Amino acid sequence: MDRVTVQELLDGVFEAEGLLLGGVAAVHSLEDEAVARIVRGLEHIRGQAMRQLEEAARRQCAGTRAGAVIRPHPAIERFLRTIRKEAQCAKAR
Repeated sequence: MDRVTVQELLDGVFEAEGLLLGGVAAVHSLEDEAVARIVRGLEHIRGQAMRQLEEAARRQCAGTRAGAVIRPHPAIERFLRTIRKEAQCAKAR
């Protein structure tokens, strides 16, 4: 599952929780401070989940790059060969 899909799933879950809390608060006349405290807790939990999701995406991306074969650009290879060849010639003199 990609990051966007997971984020959409989490957003849907937290939205449903918010609607549930709103319904319970209305039906049971919960105090404003209690509802606000629960919402702050949900915001904190959601923030943690989003940070963990972002970190997992970064690790996955880094792992993908780490396994890839990276070759220097041909111009860089020529440049380095020239430097090494000149260095060998200088040592031989």
